[in-house]
Amino acid sequence: MAKHTSFGDNWKLEKQDSEVKAYTTTVPGSNFRAYKIEAIAESTLAGLIAQQKDAASFSKWMDGVKTSECFKDTGDTYYTHSIAPAPWPVKDRDSVVESIITQDPETLEVNIRFRAKNELMKPAKGCERVADINGEWIFTPIMDNGNATGKVKVYYINHVNPGGKVPGWLANNFAVDIPFNTIKGLLRTVKEPRYQSATIDFIKEP
Repeated sequence: MAKHTSFGDNWKLEKQDSEVKAYTTTVPGSNFRAYKIEAIAESTLAGLIAQQKDAASFSKWMDGVKTSECFKDTGDTYYTHSIAPAPWPVKDRDSVVESIITQDPETLEVNIRFRAKNELMKPAKGCERVADINGEWIFTPIMDNGNATGKVKVYYINHVNPGGKVPGWLANNFAVDIPFNTIKGLLRTVKEPRYQSATIDFIKEP
């Protein structure tokens, strides 16, 4: 697995079930923990990428997303704007994210590196802008004696600074429950034919 070196190796297991494991680690200089979620998806690589680029459907599988849109897509780089609801008295959050897709030509592992690009758009009305987002999706094909299995190891690694004043219990949701539920949603919806029939010209399947 490609290593997200900025977060180190000191991950603590926080939550797991038969499908998903969630880890967190502290981040120097931040009050918010980074998280790493692991699971195995039954999918093609193109299917997982197609799901990631289908921003209009994020609310169907990403926990805590109310609305989302992809406002620019150049193929291997795309930009999304999302709004996440927050309980009173915390303001809803909105985010602007740039995602860049790369693939290792030998292992075929796909990396989607994403980061906040707040300068591209003003905050939505009534929302507070997420201060920072820094993470990646890693999709590693699972092989059996050199043959494709139709399964992919999924890693979701991220550090979010939601900005403003956020109570401790809600901060924990950002680091554990929300990403955990998001991966559960990914596993459920990525099997849909519209994703599994997708092809992407710059992505090679095992």
